[in-house]
Amino acid sequence: MAFALLRQSIEAGKWQELRVRYPDMWAQLNRALPSAPPAPPRAAGFFLFKDWLDWAAEKTGNSDLKQASPVVSSAGLKGGVLAAYSKTAVVPPQKPEVAFLKQASVSGLVVLQSSYPGFIFSFLMNNVASRSAQLKEIELDGDKALRLDAPDLEMTALLKSRGNLLYLAAAGDEGAAKDLLRSALSK
Repeated sequence: MAFALLRQSIEAGKWQELRVRYPDMWAQLNRALPSAPPAPPRAAGFFLFKDWLDWAAEKTGNSDLKQASPVVSSAGLKGGVLAAYSKTAVVPPQKPEVAFLKQASVSGLVVLQSSYPGFIFSFLMNNVASRSAQLKEIELDGDKALRLDAPDLEMTALLKSRGNLLYLAAAGDEGAAKDLLRSALSK
């Protein structure tokens, strides 16, 4: 379906370069993703939250996703960039599952940008973290980060806010997630 929409857009002359159509996301993509990640990037892109939440709610039939929209909006999150990294080239199955990602040693990084100034966004993040039973504080190179404890996730997910950016690194083990998060924060 995505290819059909792309073809229709090109044929109708309705396409633009990413850096022209979404200059803020293009700048964020270049600024936020690590320049020296622990493994080569295999895929990268960006998403707009409202569009993604609407799409995901429609595809999964999960109305909770639509209800998440006000929470995302209240944090000033409009969208983000994402990238997948792996030391070896991988061909994902039609529907990638966590087991495949772990077996192929794929790690992922999502960087979200808030429209709020860093100190306000940091306050909001600290408030959310203090109220969540699933977020546990960990140390990362002498600084604080959060680990998402979700046994059904089967991967380690780490979060760290810096300024008005929220970094989320996920990998099959905590060491790989920390390495990816370090590489993003070192920029």
